[in-house]
Amino acid sequence: METEAHSSKTNKALLLLGLLLLAVGGVYYWSQSRQPEGTGDHTKRLADSSQTDKTQGNDQLDELRSQLEIAKQENASLNDQLNGLNELLARTYDRLGTLEGTRIDRMFPAIPKNIEVDPGQLRDSLSNQLALMRGKADQLSTVDQQNRELQQALNQRDAKLKTMVSTSAVTGDAFQVSLLKSNQKVTAKAKKVDALNLSFTVPAERRLEGTKDVYLSLVHESGRSPARPLPSVTITLPSGNIMIPVDARQTVTFNGTKQQINFRFHPAVKLEPGTYRASVYINDAYLGSVTVQLRDSFWFF
Repeated sequence: METEAHSSKTNKALLLLGLLLLAVGGVYYWSQSRQPEGTGDHTKRLADSSQTDKTQGNDQLDELRSQLEIAKQENASLNDQLNGLNELLARTYDRLGTLEGTRIDRMFPAIPKNIEVDPGQLRDSLSNQLALMRGKADQLSTVDQQNRELQQALNQRDAKLKTMVSTSAVTGDAFQVSLLKSNQKVTAKAKKVDALNLSFTVPAERRLEGTKDVYLSLVHESGRSPARPLPSVTITLPSGNIMIPVDARQTVTFNGTKQQINFRFHPAVKLEPGTYRASVYINDAYLGSVTVQLRDSFWFF
């Protein structure tokens, strides 16, 4: 009986040992079977991270290259500006030298090597020369400003002169002429003209003031002048005196403003066909003129 009990315990122990080994083997197999998959994911993550870092690095490199190119362009621009300032400074030195009556470099004569110079005196001398240069520069700047202002004033004067016209050259405008028959109807036939109405405007720019006699002179293109009841008048013009025949005269009071003048007269004799020039004068000026065309009549027309 003892032998059977001992054998039973041995079998149970072996069974437990086998189950334990089986469990250990299962755990080992499970861990081994999962290890490659985990390792592959980790490697993939590392590769993706490396690719991202590479992309970011390339972007940063491109940005740095762009910034470097911009910096080069700015540097070139600054160099150009510096060269321009150097040229301006050189021209300023030249102009200062001309203003002083000597070249600017003569203001700083070379010091012989065998002569000892006190640094303090040299510094004071240079300070004085620099102050002198600044004074000359200020003086030159003032002169330049005055020149610019003078040039601007001259330009304004020239522009104004171009728009200005001598008052003696200003004549009347808005001339209107109507030829009337005896029944007050308008006509263009020379032999039927009984009266002539002429109106025009003296512009304010003529600046006429005071009481003046205004004369109307009607002259045919041939130069012939019919007999007139009014005597001829001498007109004094800037170019000289002229004698004009007078067809009508009236006294007008001018006040320096725009003014309209109307003439109406009856020819003393019949007018000839052709072109007439009706001119208006005062004693010392020509106020303008207008042409009038008269035609001949055929039979009873």
